[in-house]
Amino acid sequence: MQAVRLSIISLIPGKHLRLSPVYALKLSCVLDDIRYSYEIVIIPIGACMPITARDRQQRMDQFAAHCRERRVTATPQRMAVYQELARTCRHPSAEFIHRQIRSRLPSISLDTVYRTLRFFEEQGLIERVGSDGARARFDANTSPHAHFVCKMCGAVSDIPASPDYSIPSPNPKAPYGLIHSVHLEYRGVCRKCNESVHPDLRHID
Repeated sequence: MQAVRLSIISLIPGKHLRLSPVYALKLSCVLDDIRYSYEIVIIPIGACMPITARDRQQRMDQFAAHCRERRVTATPQRMAVYQELARTCRHPSAEFIHRQIRSRLPSISLDTVYRTLRFFEEQGLIERVGSDGARARFDANTSPHAHFVCKMCGAVSDIPASPDYSIPSPNPKAPYGLIHSVHLEYRGVCRKCNESVHPDLRHID
């Protein structure tokens, strides 16, 4: 096997991203006299890539296509609620969404937001995060991934799916009933809360 020399060109803090530390790792290597360059974005658990205008538009296009296919009426209330979810990776609660859209739709009630979110969930447009009686959070990212939920502050973070991401399915003949979806959720104490409780661990990686 031929040895490859790999050189790290730079490690750039991703200050343009929403949470830090996020880094862009630029690598370079030479193989058979050909130089290859790579850029790897390192995103720790708890950080998220910013939702770009293109991402938002893609989600809204998918929402519109879903409404056409299912013959679902895209009311102003539904559009406003989904737009708020499509623009963030922060897993907002119904209360937060309600506060954000009241300036655009002053007549919308919190109950309408809850009913709209429940409808989106039934349609498979969003996922509910949190299942132990805590305030529910919602996620417009329905691609395969897991979540980490802090039991102290309630913060929710995405855990990107690994290439071999899979959850074993139960035997179809088992008497569980009809399974519509599977959610993988890790619960614990986030680093920020842990450091506030145990300051001596602040500098331990």
